[in-house]
Amino acid sequence: MSEFFIPEQRLIELAATRQGRVSIAGFNYQASYAVARLASMLARRSILNLPDFPVRLRYDWGEDLDEACEDGCVVFTQCKRIASMGQPSKLAEVFQSFAPKWLFVPPVKRTNVRFRLVCTDPKFGVFGLLADSISASRAECKKHFAEALQSKPGDRADRRLWQSEA
Repeated sequence: MSEFFIPEQRLIELAATRQGRVSIAGFNYQASYAVARLASMLARRSILNLPDFPVRLRYDWGEDLDEACEDGCVVFTQCKRIASMGQPSKLAEVFQSFAPKWLFVPPVKRTNVRFRLVCTDPKFGVFGLLADSISASRAECKKHFAEALQSKPGDRADRRLWQSEA
């Protein structure tokens, strides 16, 4: 028995499945970003070519990173290790993930909210702006987003908790 009470072989078996590889890779990608932002916070310097640095970090219920920044803005971050993130349907899913936070922020504070998508899609590249990357597919992305909101969420889906406010 290992010091963590679970034999390493069991973990290797889980990591060997496709879902295990995807989950581990996604978690490691997100954790790496979180560590980088933690270093930025502690050093009080911007890193990763980002214009800001956090003064406080929070993992939320969806294991996304929320950053309160030195300029008074709050950045809600989604980390996705998906090389095709720029596709309209994938972006619509990201926007759905951001939607409850947007709805929960008091309207007078919304001008201080930023959304950040950290992903492996080369379409975005360094200094890539979402608005620049999706301008041609904006209508299609909105269509996917609206279609999802028109469908009934599952009983265990987070969307059922906020869809009526959307």
